[in-house]
This record gives sequence, C-alpha cells and structure tokens, in this order.
Amino acid sequence: HIQPEGLNETEGQQLGEPCPTKTDGNKVVSRCGGSAIWDAVYASARFKLRALPGTKALIIISDGLDTGSTHSLNRTLEEVQTSNTIVYAIKVGDVRALLSHGLAKLARETGGEQFRPSGGSFAETFRRIESDLRTRYVLGFRPDPAIARQGFHQLRVETTRSEVQVRARTGYYRAGAEQN
Repeated sequence: HIQPEGLNETEGQQLGEPCPTKTDGNKVVSRCGGSAIWDAVYASARFKLRALPGTKALIIISDGLDTGSTHSLNRTLEEVQTSNTIVYAIKVGDVRALLSHGLAKLARETGGEQFRPSGGSFAETFRRIESDLRTRYVLGFRPDPAIARQGFHQLRVETTRSEVQVRARTGYYRAGAEQN
C-alpha cells in the first residue's frame, strides 16, 4: 500500500446515497461490494462540482478497479461532463488493476490525462497536472439555438500543427438537458 506524500486519511461529509446493506446473522454487510469508484466520482460531480461555475478539475487517485458502484462508468462520465469537470487520474495498485480502463476513459473524454507514477512519488505527476491547468487554451463557440437540441453533443478538436498536442472533451451537454 503506497500512501501519496501530503495526503492524509480524513473523514469527510458523505456524498450521494449510502450503499444499501443487508443483515447476515449479527453482521451488517454492504450490498455494493468493494470499491465504489464510479459512485464516488458521480456524487462528487453531481452534488459538489455541478453547482460551481466554470471549469473544474477532479484528481482521482485509485487503482481504477470498481467492484461495487451502483452507477455505471458511462453514467458517471455523463455526470462529470455535465458538471464541466476535467478528470486527472493517478493510477496506483497491482497488476490486476492495470487491466481496468475506466479511469483512462474518464480522463480522455473530459480532456484530462491518466498518470501512472513510479516509485510512489507523486511530485512530478502533480507538477504536470498543475502545468496542464495553467497552460490550457479555452476554445468557445455558440451553437445555433434553432437547431441545437438538448442532450449530448460530440466535439472534435483538430490542429494542423504536428508539434501541438490536443486533449479535449469528447462532447458536452447542452444547458437545460437535466440528467437524472
């Protein structure tokens, strides 16, 4: 178990709905199973980040192996995109967890990036995230309201300069398209 430098385990406010439980003899057992990563990301985006103005960044430190969420990866991605949030995923854990690709999808489709730091040092990873957030370009456009429908709209950003790296959201949700 690698504890990232500067991160303390603290108890915070619960977001979203608690995981359902069942009684098994004298024990209360969670019905969700192990890690509920997608539920945590969904709740963060919906109940905290959505209400904040502008673009937000969410840094996830995890092995990416979700074994207990009630929300799917795709539903979680919708909520993150609706809240106008960029995901940076820092993947830690064992070889089995490397096979999961959900964190990479969240990062890629929100314009963020996934990292896999070596040796338990996160300093360089956080420097890269900070640099990325400080050097972003923001492109804007206004779709024709007469033809723009509510819901998800795909985006594609291209450049003719080969030395430029483009990382962009894969789409956006038009205002007023409330997701349940």
